Amino acid sequence: MAKRKFNITGLCFPEDNFMADISRKLNATLEMIEQGEYFIINRPRQYGKTTTMHTLENILQKTDDYLVLNISFEGIGDLIFDDERMFTSGFIKLLARQAEINAPELMQPFLDAAKEVDNMSTLSDT
Repeated sequence: MAKRKFNITGLCFPEDNFMADISRKLNATLEMIEQGEYFIINRPRQYGKTTTMHTLENILQKTDDYLVLNISFEGIGDLIFDDERMFTSGFIKLLARQAEINAPELMQPFLDAAKEVDNMSTLSDT
């Protein structure tokens, strides 16, 4: 077994890195997901947000109950955030791109929805 080390630059893996036990947080979050609740992960740098989301993604992908679409706003520029219509349509398009990889049958429905979604209410409905 390789020696574990401290990682201060992103995603941590329990077998490679020293890290806090997040099993209670994961279980609480999975319970919220099961109940159809929304949640926010909001902490300063180096609190395990990326590691938590990556771990949740891995857990959920192992079931047939969930489709995980992992999207990021990094690299899309600031313009999309200036206009509600542009943001909501762009959000659906990000989902479409990810669906192309994980659920190709959903790509076109997402692209069709992007044409209709023009505010946060219709985004939520979609």
